[in-house]
Amino acid sequence: CAGALISPTFVLTAAHCFPKQGTLSCWMMPNMCRAMKERKVQIGLLGRNKYQPLIKLPVKRIIVHPEFELYTPHHDIALVELQISIPCTPYSKPIC
Repeated sequence: CAGALISPTFVLTAAHCFPKQGTLSCWMMPNMCRAMKERKVQIGLLGRNKYQPLIKLPVKRIIVHPEFELYTPHHDIALVELQISIPCTPYSKPIC
C-alpha cells in the first residue's frame, strides 16, 4: 500500500490496507507486511536512488473511516498518524 504525506505527522492512505479498524494486518501487499508489523511508515520510497536515505518512522495510530467495509469500494480511506514529525527534505515533504 502507498500513501501521501499530507502534513508532517499524517499520511493519507487506503483503508483496505487495514482490514480491521485500528489493526496493522497486512494481507493484500506482502511486500509491505514487514513494515506494517514493525508499525513503521517508510517515507521517500518512490523516486529515490540507492544513495538517498529511506526514512522509517513509527506509527502512533491508524484512523480508518468509520463506514469502511472491506468488500465495497466506498469510504476506502484512512489516516496514519506518526509518532514524530517527518523531517522535510527534497524527497520527503507534504503534498500540500
